[in-house]
Amino acid sequence: MTDKTVQIPRRAMATVFAAAIATPAKTAAPADGQDVPVEIAKRTASFEEAFNAGDAPGAVDAYFVRDEDQPAVYPLGAPPIIGRKPLTTLFASLIERQTAVRVLQHDLLVSEGLAFETGRVIFTDNQGVDAAGRFAVGWVKTHYGWRAKIDFYSPDGWSDS
Repeated sequence: MTDKTVQIPRRAMATVFAAAIATPAKTAAPADGQDVPVEIAKRTASFEEAFNAGDAPGAVDAYFVRDEDQPAVYPLGAPPIIGRKPLTTLFASLIERQTAVRVLQHDLLVSEGLAFETGRVIFTDNQGVDAAGRFAVGWVKTHYGWRAKIDFYSPDGWSDS
């Protein structure tokens, strides 16, 4: 059997990912015994802890896939930010303006090594003012655990209250 690799344009990645999990299979515990929602929650908690400690490289390392897997953030109205070094620069810039982050999961769909998460993110600046945003993250199961591959982020003023 020959291995055939298909290159997918970045714009199509989200569509392909969404199609891959459009019909989620019944989630079973992976062979390593890890519960997917629990592992993703741990990844997110590690990201929050590093961000809130002012550790941009630690936040990127805790959350995203390795460079060879092309981690990316797609901010609203801006070009994609791809790779750990640019992501570290992005998060260092955010940390300068925001002293804390809280990630609130809304939904998580899991299917065969892929997961799609939606939710809210709350950044708190050094004056104590909150800024809200929405996110959609494409997670992948790697040989080093679940990691975010694609993170779509959009700031907004939506409030749950």
